[in-house]
Amino acid sequence: MASTGQYLNISETAAHPLFSRELEKQMGYTIRNLSCMPVVSSKKQIVAVVKLANKAGDIPFDHDD
Repeated sequence: MASTGQYLNISETAAHPLFSRELEKQMGYTIRNLSCMPVVSSKKQIVAVVKLANKAGDIPFDHDD
């Protein structure tokens, strides 16, 4: 996300090839779904990346999120 500016929604982390279980170890809990997106400044520069995990209601994140 930081280099491409693209967002990523992973509805089922267990089946996704980009997901690493190492992240769960670092966070200390099981991650079922993820949404990751870049934060862009007013100058159109990527300044951060936001990661959201485990949407409430045990449903995956969608484009609207």
